[in-house]
Amino acid sequence: YVTGFVNGFPVVFLVDTGAHTTSLPLVVARNAGIRAGKVLVSSTAAGKEPGALSDGNTVRVGSFVVSGVPVLVFQHLEMPIVGMDVLNRFQMAFSDGLMILRRPSNLE
Repeated sequence: YVTGFVNGFPVVFLVDTGAHTTSLPLVVARNAGIRAGKVLVSSTAAGKEPGALSDGNTVRVGSFVVSGVPVLVFQHLEMPIVGMDVLNRFQMAFSDGLMILRRPSNLE
């Protein structure tokens, strides 16, 4: 788990390296100012789920800010998920059961 923000709204994300796209429960999306998006059906761990895709969001993970993030919104999702669309923007390392995110060396 990691604390963060979506469009300035505080959330606690489940870090999911198996998720392609950052996803939010509907109630969290509304609180984060996400009101509409392209309707779609997505394959999730729970099977096919109807949802909506919202582009151009700002996601903060820990102290890192990522702009222009697409976010999937699902009515029945239990908690916010930060997916590989955000995680791929960092260098990831694993140590003693922890995931460590670092700013890529070309951005330092």
